[in-house]
Amino acid sequence: MAATALLSTIGATAEIVRAAWEPFWPQWKRRSGHPNADDPCASKHACIPSAFALSDILNRLFPEFRWRVVGGRPTKQTPLGGYLDAEGVPHGHFWVVGRRGKNQVWADVTGDQFGGPPVLIMLDGATRFQANATRLTINDFRSCVRDTVATMVELFDRSSGDTSQASLT
Repeated sequence: MAATALLSTIGATAEIVRAAWEPFWPQWKRRSGHPNADDPCASKHACIPSAFALSDILNRLFPEFRWRVVGGRPTKQTPLGGYLDAEGVPHGHFWVVGRRGKNQVWADVTGDQFGGPPVLIMLDGATRFQANATRLTINDFRSCVRDTVATMVELFDRSSGDTSQASLT
């Protein structure tokens, strides 16, 4: 599959993912007592479980890539860590990167919380995304949102008609 067609197919999948999850995010935030549950931007503060669920789905549907969650936040050592908005302001954020050989694809379904597009699929996203979170930190986050991720994958499966099981490891 040509690169443009592949990006388009991954993007179409991400659009389905986003549509399936938009109604879920506020409910999940209310149940977990999150202070931003009624924010008009449903994806605000939903990037961690969304990135893990998206990674599971993309690993299942596009196994030729190795998809993993990456992310970061501004720190003293890396002041531009995380997502860089249009003005170059960094925000703590998590997204997915798929690697196949030397090729990389960045996938994000919650960047609209920072003024970006709701779904962003791009090659070599180093100008927008600056990962600085360690694998240990990412794995800790994964264990905290495991049940939420399972629910989000199930929502995608129902909305897309895919009934195969995603890996939750």
